[in-house]
Amino acid sequence: MVEFLSLESVVSNRRLILVDAFGVFWGGEDVGLLPGAKATFQKIKEQNTTIVIVSNSTRLAEREVSKYSQVGLHLGEHYDLFVSSGQITRDAIVSCRLPFSTPRYKYWLYGDRHPQYGSPSQELFENTLFSVTSSIEDADFIYCGIPHNQGCDCESVDPFREEVEALVKTGLVMLIANPDKTALAGCPSRPVVRPGSIGALYQEAGGKVCYFGKPYPSIFEYIQKWAVKHLGLEAWKGAIIIGDNCETDICGGNQAGIDTALIADTGVANEPILTLGIERFLASLPMENRPKFLVSSFSAGVY
Repeated sequence: MVEFLSLESVVSNRRLILVDAFGVFWGGEDVGLLPGAKATFQKIKEQNTTIVIVSNSTRLAEREVSKYSQVGLHLGEHYDLFVSSGQITRDAIVSCRLPFSTPRYKYWLYGDRHPQYGSPSQELFENTLFSVTSSIEDADFIYCGIPHNQGCDCESVDPFREEVEALVKTGLVMLIANPDKTALAGCPSRPVVRPGSIGALYQEAGGKVCYFGKPYPSIFEYIQKWAVKHLGLEAWKGAIIIGDNCETDICGGNQAGIDTALIADTGVANEPILTLGIERFLASLPMENRPKFLVSSFSAGVY
């Protein structure tokens, strides 16, 4: 039974909370911080609660920390740790601990430089043993960038289908540093294709995919190790993740053995909830994607 509670009830008496970024307190580059989010962070910190922001951004943590600092959300004041899937991916790249063979240390990039977001792959592979190759025959694996069609985000995977299915014939693993299938972009916002959708398409066609980020274990194991070291095991056992995506935030939290809370009024869950209604929406979810709690929003107005 999923409980619909206030945010205050969900976070009360917890020593540790994990908070997703996009769709929870961040509306994307076009929107910025969502209304009331900064005040919510401040109120939670007043309870002496440790806050970890955990994001499927392919950017490195220090870059994201700088971005949020520019809009008034500061590490050490409003939250205690920022962990991105990009950082977890880079750690594996730097230490040469990718879970597949890379004898040539070469990757082939799928997805040209995105006109708005650039090429995060440059950050991930910079000053490592790995380098990009323009010849897929020389590559050990494919790295999936941010998909777009001649500079435009797409709402469907159809423009990418033929090329992605053809890539399967190479037999190469596709590496994905952002498992999110969609993101809300633009103003007004609309769901657009992100690397997770390309990965799913590649798998459906018979290809192998390696993911880093939520819901996969490595990012939660990193946070758990940090939390146990700094706060103790009981703090981790009593932790909760607050997110807007059932496939990544909620599934990942459930698999990690911590409580989960789904944001209903913002982010990617909002549209299906409005379309189906809460009861039908929850019934449509596989058990591993069902939250323990529902919360309307991450806003001081409902705190």
